[in-house]
Amino acid sequence: MRKHPFVLSSICLALALTGCGSSNSNSDEEIDVVETPTSKTITVIDGYLSDVTVCADVNNNQSCDDGEELGSTDENGQFTVASEYADYALIAKVTAGTATDADALGVVTNSYEMITDADSTVITPFTTLAVTSEQTMAELAATLNLPEDLIAGDYVAAKSSADTAYDATVTHAIARSLVEKLSSTVVDTDADSLLADAVEVVVAVEDYITDNGTDELDSVTLVEDEDESYVTETIVSDLGEALETQGEWRFGSTNTAHLQDEGIRLLTFIDGVSSLYTSDGTLKLSGEYSTHGSVLTSGSGDDAESDTFFYISSDLLLSVAGGSTNDLTFFYADSADNNSYSLSSVNADDLVDQTWYDVMDDSDSETVDLQVVKMQFSELDENGEGTITMNELGETDTTDMPYNFSQVSTEWGELTQFTIELTDEVVPMEYLVLYKNDDIMFLYETNRDKLEVYVKDKSLAQAIIVSVE
Repeated sequence: MRKHPFVLSSICLALALTGCGSSNSNSDEEIDVVETPTSKTITVIDGYLSDVTVCADVNNNQSCDDGEELGSTDENGQFTVASEYADYALIAKVTAGTATDADALGVVTNSYEMITDADSTVITPFTTLAVTSEQTMAELAATLNLPEDLIAGDYVAAKSSADTAYDATVTHAIARSLVEKLSSTVVDTDADSLLADAVEVVVAVEDYITDNGTDELDSVTLVEDEDESYVTETIVSDLGEALETQGEWRFGSTNTAHLQDEGIRLLTFIDGVSSLYTSDGTLKLSGEYSTHGSVLTSGSGDDAESDTFFYISSDLLLSVAGGSTNDLTFFYADSADNNSYSLSSVNADDLVDQTWYDVMDDSDSETVDLQVVKMQFSELDENGEGTITMNELGETDTTDMPYNFSQVSTEWGELTQFTIELTDEVVPMEYLVLYKNDDIMFLYETNRDKLEVYVKDKSLAQAIIVSVE
C-alpha cells in the first residue's frame, strides 16, 4: 500500500509521546522512504493501437468506471499516464469503429478490453492473460513456452532486432490471433477459457509455421472457423494490392433508391485501371485509379472522386461515397461467374438466440437516412417460430415480430430463407444472404429489392452511422 506524507504526519502527531520524528529516536531504526510516483508512458499493443481509451483501475475492480478514463492513445499506441495514476492497474478500452491498429488499414471491427498491472509499461493480450489468470509473466511464459521478455514487453519493436526478430514475429502473430478471443470487458473474461484458448492459438501458429514458414506470417491472422479449426485471414495493409489481388468485386449502395436504380454491379481492378460494368455486362466506366492509405481515387483533376474506406477486409470494403450522394457503399467478393451476383442460405445458427444491430437506410429517396435497430432473436419453439424484439438505438419503445426459416427454390438452387412476418395485410420480409463474415451480414430482401446490413458489434454499427452523417 502506498504511504502518503500527510498520513505519516498524522501518525506522528498521534504518537508524539513515543518520540516519533524526534532526536531521541534510535539512530539504527529503519525509516520508511516514501517514493513519489512519476508519470509514465504506456503502449497499447496488438499491433500499435491508436484512439484507444486508457483507464486507471482506481477501485481495483477490473472495470473502467466513471471518472477513471484518462485519455486516448496516439498514432503510436502510446499514452502518458499522470503521476497520480502511475501506481494503478491500467485498462485499455478498444472500441470498434473508433480504434485503429497499425497492423492493418481501417478500423478495429470488434470491441474488447485489455489490462495490465501497475508495474508494466505495455498493455497487450499477454498482460491481460497474466492479470486475469493471476500469473506472473514468468509463469505465463512457461505455460505458453514463449520468451518472457517478449510477452512482457513491446514485441512489435523487438521485430526490428536481428537477435529477436524471429521470436518477436511469432509472438506478434500469437497476440494478433489471441485478440479474437478477448472479451468486450475485462471483468467478463473467463480466465481459464482464455488461457486454454491461448494454448490452442500457440499450437495453431506453430502448425502454420511448420506448413508455411514465417515469410507471410505478418500478413495473416489465424482465426477459428465454424468447425473450430484455425484458418488464415489476410491482413490488408495495402488497399491497392487488396483491390488487385481480388481483381473482381461486386459494387453497390445500401441506399434503396440507388440499389433499385443501379443494382449490384461488377467492378474490376486490373493493372492500375478500374472498370465498372452494368448488370448486363456493358462497360460503363473505365480509367486509372490510385490509392493512398484507406482512400481510393478514381479519375484525375476536376473529375477525380475519392472514397474513404473505414471497414477493410480481404473480401469486404465499406466506404462513404464521394460526391454529393454520401451513401454507404460496399465492395465485396462474389464467386458468381457472371456480371451479376449470387445469394445464399441464411444459417439459422447465425440468428437464433443472437443479438445483431441492423443498419438500414429508411429513406425512399436518394437522400440517406441510416438508422440502427437492435435485433434480439429468441429461441425457436416446437413449430419453428421465434420472436425478434426490436428497438431503435436511442429509443425505449420495443416491437416484437415473429420470424421463421423456410426452404425456397431460387435461381441459385434450394436455399434457406429467413422471414419476418408482418400483419396479414402486409407482405412478409423475406431475406437471403448476399455476403457474411464474423462481423457483418448483408441480408437481401428479395421481395422488395432492399438491403440491410446486420452488424455484430454495437459500436461498429454506430460508427457506420457517424461516418455517413
